[in-house]
Amino acid sequence: MAQTLALDRDQTLQILSCIGVDLPPHTKLSDDALDDRLRKALNAAQTLSIATRNPSSLPVTAYPVWPKTGGKSVFEASIRTSIAEAQEVHGKRLAGISPVAELRVNPFVDLRQTISHLGKNWDQGNKMCLILDSQVDEASRIPMHIRMLEVRKVDDRTPMIVLLYGPIASSKPAYASAASQWLNEKLAMLPADAKGMRYMPNIVASIDEQRLLYKLFTQNSKLVPADYDRKVQRTRAERNYMTTFILPMGPLSFEDVGKLTLDTGCVVCGEKVAKRCSQCQSVSYCGQDCQLVDWPAHKSTCRTLKGGNWITLRFRNFAGPILDKPIFVTTLNRRSVPQAPDGMKNIREVRETDIQPNVHGEKAFLIKIQNSTRPLAHLMIYDRQKSFEAYYTRTVPVENAALYDKIVTESHGRRGGYGGVKIYRWAKRTGDYELQVCLDKAPQETVPW
Repeated sequence: MAQTLALDRDQTLQILSCIGVDLPPHTKLSDDALDDRLRKALNAAQTLSIATRNPSSLPVTAYPVWPKTGGKSVFEASIRTSIAEAQEVHGKRLAGISPVAELRVNPFVDLRQTISHLGKNWDQGNKMCLILDSQVDEASRIPMHIRMLEVRKVDDRTPMIVLLYGPIASSKPAYASAASQWLNEKLAMLPADAKGMRYMPNIVASIDEQRLLYKLFTQNSKLVPADYDRKVQRTRAERNYMTTFILPMGPLSFEDVGKLTLDTGCVVCGEKVAKRCSQCQSVSYCGQDCQLVDWPAHKSTCRTLKGGNWITLRFRNFAGPILDKPIFVTTLNRRSVPQAPDGMKNIREVRETDIQPNVHGEKAFLIKIQNSTRPLAHLMIYDRQKSFEAYYTRTVPVENAALYDKIVTESHGRRGGYGGVKIYRWAKRTGDYELQVCLDKAPQETVPW
């Protein structure tokens, strides 16, 4: 299984894209760097930081056993749906369409469904199952054998399923032998039907989903404490099976996507960046050769930024009246997952006088400007990785009104788009509470957040 289900470079890029992390197909990021981004993406999707602050170990036994009664089922608690996904499901139901996502379209979505179905199997008393691709001929299948050991309660909304998976074998004959031994052993433990037949529960998964699931199992298994693993009762057929765990998995937040799509290398070849365009600071290159090659494509954008209408915004740390005491704020968007324990993870204490970090220095960077009318008419402004979150209110102070209306008009104009709700623009940090924004020139690149 280990060799057959390992991800190659192209598969890793494809799965990252399915998760929402779009990297240039020609990127020269190393295989290790891509693998690290996938690891971080999976950790973010399963909100691993809620379960452990230790990057090398998970305190499995520190959590109580998930209650059998008096709360949510493991299946219900394993579902993570963003606001956008909930809206899509509602629309499908109104149209009389099945809300269940079609299998084999997106392996990440399929993986999330499989995790919830493992929870359903546990609720029904089925602790063993096979995960396999039923559309592949039997000789080519690579069934993943699962035996769930227990379910721990990270919090009221987060079950942690601890399980054995395998077989782990170095060759196809060794895998076939181990798989046959496990299946015969487990089938003998299952009740027979009226005809004396025994069946192992199956969860259907494409080979791409199996690869992603194997990646998740493998990286999570490294966090299982050795003393816990030694105490797991393995049968003879399970001697080479690994202990791992799974947590509910939801879509990545915009903040996570932004962090994982940074530093993709030279825009021409993907190699490590050594310089930026000195004129506009908006694109990065490995050196002068690639910069010269890109100039015919870049020159219009470069000249646009140089000749654009750069306005100065003096921003605030929150929308609302000016206060001399801190307030607690949070933000929700279409990628927010209300069921997750960190669904309100952005809740934070903010003071009017707090100085937000400047990770960009003097370089130009992309910002998103979103319109809102509550509690006061204001613009919310932030960069791709959410290194800062700023606000520009229309009437606080009153002299903001003219520039605020100009920005809103721009967002509804031909360079706006998105229904006038938001625009993306190049910006530069020019002070603790100040940005310069190239208002009349839309970015030429695709904006993924």
